[in-house]
Amino acid sequence: MNDNELLILLQSDHERGLEQTVRQYSAYVYKIACTRLSDVCTNEDIEEAVSDIFLAFYNAGLNNGFKFRSVQAIMGVIAKRHCIDLFRRKCNS
Repeated sequence: MNDNELLILLQSDHERGLEQTVRQYSAYVYKIACTRLSDVCTNEDIEEAVSDIFLAFYNAGLNNGFKFRSVQAIMGVIAKRHCIDLFRRKCNS
């Protein structure tokens, strides 16, 4: 499923759209999280971060009606920002 089809699904059926998004982008988001957090987080922390990233994506989509240009781009931005925030919190504690 390409990004346009995924966006249409997200707009019409949020739950099925999120399920498909998780299926398609889990590896992508997990790779970003592992790359940025493996030095300071456990595997459980990384898995929790991945879940938080998908939740942040879903909430952002609900706020704007899933009017994104690219699911991959917004997932990447959310993942990188979330990981940076988590990395800073872990380093400061």
